[in-house]
Amino acid sequence: MTHSELCLATAEHFAKKAWLALWEYQSFSSGEFPDVLLFGRDDTVLFEIKMSRADFLADTKKDARKKWKPRGYVRYETDWKTQKPLLNWIAQSPELYYIEAPHLGARRYFVCESGLIKPEELPAGWGLYWYKGGKFYQKRESGKFRANIRDERNLAVHAFRRCASGDSTGIIINSYAEASA
Repeated sequence: MTHSELCLATAEHFAKKAWLALWEYQSFSSGEFPDVLLFGRDDTVLFEIKMSRADFLADTKKDARKKWKPRGYVRYETDWKTQKPLLNWIAQSPELYYIEAPHLGARRYFVCESGLIKPEELPAGWGLYWYKGGKFYQKRESGKFRANIRDERNLAVHAFRRCASGDSTGIIINSYAEASA
């Protein structure tokens, strides 16, 4: 099975629960190119398709996976004993030392062939599906992430505009008629 085939199988399988699915979607309206991104009633779900261990290990180097330190400010104070000036660094969110920047998907999963990725190897919060014999097996549930709402909206709008132009490459839309059937 190729990467494209697993992307399509994932999109078709999980699109039943969503109103829009994008797979291997290429658009510069976002800084990311999702393997599969679902837009549902309540949230978005990102699926990262992995065909090799090297691809999985390289995923941690993506800009979207890097953590950043919260911003803060310097407060000028005076030491009450010595009356000498002090510079104190005040973090705006001291309880969150490293924060993952928002990116696509309020929930996030890796999808791979059975056994390629072990649940204990996953980054914090990520879920996992194994694919074997045409079926998906959930090995770990995803946590909730802070999604980049702006990029997600831009991708959805771009997809609808592309569809309206007659090009539905990488787009699955569940219409009202399909949802009621």
